[in-house]
Amino acid sequence: AVYTYTINNAVSEYPYSIEALAVTNDTGEILTEPPMDTGFIVDMTLKEIKERDARDQMFVAVYDPNGKLLSLDYVRCNLAADSEFSIGFYIPPQDSDIGSIKAFIWNSFDTPEPLAASAELRF
Repeated sequence: AVYTYTINNAVSEYPYSIEALAVTNDTGEILTEPPMDTGFIVDMTLKEIKERDARDQMFVAVYDPNGKLLSLDYVRCNLAADSEFSIGFYIPPQDSDIGSIKAFIWNSFDTPEPLAASAELRF
């Protein structure tokens, strides 16, 4: 089934939207690229547009420049409708260069159904 939602006269097929994605250090300073020698935080802000009675999963994936997965972290949550939520994912120091960071919201890990358009940072 495909659902569509209207937000400020724009139509979305998803119940969530990823409003912001940023790389920060542990003090909250926004970085232009992830550091190689230390861990860092990926801050994601999302909004639940349509109420869901489920614990959905937010993922942050880190890839090298060739698209190889370097790190994956996720949390499960159940948000209130029409609310905005921010969360920081800690990413440990990487042994390879980082090419991109992607954020996803899915209904489950085993049979993922996208619940928001993904967001991506490229370096």
